[in-house]
Amino acid sequence: ARAAGALGYAVASMAVVCGCSVVVDSLFYGRPVLSAWNLVKYNIFGGPGLGPELYGVEPWFFFFKNLLLNMNLPFVLALLCPVLLLLLRAAPSGVPAGEKARKGKGRPAPIHTGPVPSTARKLMLLSPWMVWFGFWMLPAHKEERFMVPVYPVVLLSAAVALELLVFRPRAVATTWKAVAILELCAGLGVVRILALVLYFRAPLVVTEGLAGSLLAERGPRPAVPATLCVGKEWYRFPGHFLLPTDRVRPRLIPSHFKGLYPSLFNGTTAVQPHLNQRNEATYELPSVVQHLSQCDYLFDSQFEGQTETRYLDSPAWVVHQQERFVDLAESPRLARSVVLPWYSLPRVKWIPFFILKRKFIANAQ
Repeated sequence: ARAAGALGYAVASMAVVCGCSVVVDSLFYGRPVLSAWNLVKYNIFGGPGLGPELYGVEPWFFFFKNLLLNMNLPFVLALLCPVLLLLLRAAPSGVPAGEKARKGKGRPAPIHTGPVPSTARKLMLLSPWMVWFGFWMLPAHKEERFMVPVYPVVLLSAAVALELLVFRPRAVATTWKAVAILELCAGLGVVRILALVLYFRAPLVVTEGLAGSLLAERGPRPAVPATLCVGKEWYRFPGHFLLPTDRVRPRLIPSHFKGLYPSLFNGTTAVQPHLNQRNEATYELPSVVQHLSQCDYLFDSQFEGQTETRYLDSPAWVVHQQERFVDLAESPRLARSVVLPWYSLPRVKWIPFFILKRKFIANAQ
């Protein structure tokens, strides 16, 4: 009976969620759409030559590596949580006699006095992230964003594991050890955030620098905005929302990338004619310029051994904005993943990331 009731709740929840999805998706797309079904239809029933593998593949352990890097110790605790629940299921709940004499000496008071959920109920409440995690290990195409929906449950599992280790009789840790664990989590999070800010901020810095210089210019607005061209670094371009679009407009230039390029946004109901299910590039787009002569600014980077055009060495361009960016190929994995001043900074290698300006524009000013 309980299983039937749980199944009924699951079906009812799915119906409510799918119903809301259909209403919202159809409103924005301008036609009846169920996005969840489109996802399943393409990724599972796409047919020969179609599927997520066209967009890059990763090994089965990708999410282990990714979550360990970005969530550090809480991810380890979340993995241990079901094991701890099962191992401690038969543990006695009373306080041993030896503990009574030490009560109040380093042992925290109970967090709650109400009924404690059973092990089976805890496992059921925490199971969504485990099922989700296991499912996404199977497809060859993996991305970090696939784990975003279960981040809260991962952290809840980590909290339950910490409680099992600290706030129960016969615990293997005391309060000061719990505080030490939390401080370690915070410290690992800080050095990871520092790495993201220090090593990968260059695209934002140069784009904001261009926007600031354009806004500081005096005189009337140009009749035709200047063109900022983006080549091989298109996936790092932070977007036109950071730019004064009445003075500059971003456009793409063909590069060695042979997949689908982003297109200009012209509403949620518009169907982009260049989109295809085989991830094949189409260069005849309003968002793509065909000749470099149409570019006034250029968003790019340069590194040793690159096969793309080395615009930084061209006499036709001058540096307008420049910031250093971590050299992923030449920097050790640990050094570029976190910032440990005594280890990372001496070992990290850098490449220039820049916005170039065509010389004739620079000379005219």
